[in-house]
Amino acid sequence: VMAKDSVAIKVAFSDSRSMCCVYKTILLTRDATTEKLISLALEKHGLSDAPKQYRLVQITESKKPNVIPENVSVFFFIDTSCQDFKFVLEKIEAPPPVEQEQKIGRAV
Repeated sequence: VMAKDSVAIKVAFSDSRSMCCVYKTILLTRDATTEKLISLALEKHGLSDAPKQYRLVQITESKKPNVIPENVSVFFFIDTSCQDFKFVLEKIEAPPPVEQEQKIGRAV
């Protein structure tokens, strides 16, 4: 149930090595930013990773993921049409290193 200034949400940690999905309940308030919420969720899951390594995704009934933008008040970006407020922390994959082209000079 969503109150005027807070809502209880459930946050799971997405781990490709595990088939298990354990949700942790967090009270989301109007002033909780994405980074603050990710940090709290990581702490509740016993992880000390940097929050910037993750993104917060709401699981919606339409099966279309609602990716919460960085540096926003999460409270105002959640899909309120859902019966349950379930989220998943997804690790952001680092982009592959860019190989610099070797410049070869030619004598003309």
